[in-house]
Amino acid sequence: MQINSSKSLVSQKAGRPWLGDEVEFRLSTKRVMHFHKYKPDDIVYNLMNVPYGLTSPCAVFEGLKREEHEQSICYVSRPKQRFVGENMSVPLGAGWVFLVFINVSLEVFDWRFEKCDELDSRFPKGYSSRFDKKLWPL
Repeated sequence: MQINSSKSLVSQKAGRPWLGDEVEFRLSTKRVMHFHKYKPDDIVYNLMNVPYGLTSPCAVFEGLKREEHEQSICYVSRPKQRFVGENMSVPLGAGWVFLVFINVSLEVFDWRFEKCDELDSRFPKGYSSRFDKKLWPL
């Protein structure tokens, strides 16, 4: 991820495989600081997995079934590690996926690890009832 000159946001170029293009996803440093202050440490440390999550998805969903996020997108990936401290990681155990949530303005607004679905380990548990549609792979 790269930080802009005013240090107000970081960005990551990544593809949208269902459209065949590349865009720049953004994350405000204000949001990162909010997470640092109010979220558990593991969420903050796993910001380090966001670039991987955006550049190496195993699935992409649209339509979070949450108010004001009906058009938001969720990238799902399976990184090899999770971060447990600054510059400290451990191998990711089986049964977990990493989710990165993006709004229609291409801004990352959340990320986290979740248990994977019992029938398809590329997807988060309960994916069929949590998202309107799978964008990729078809």
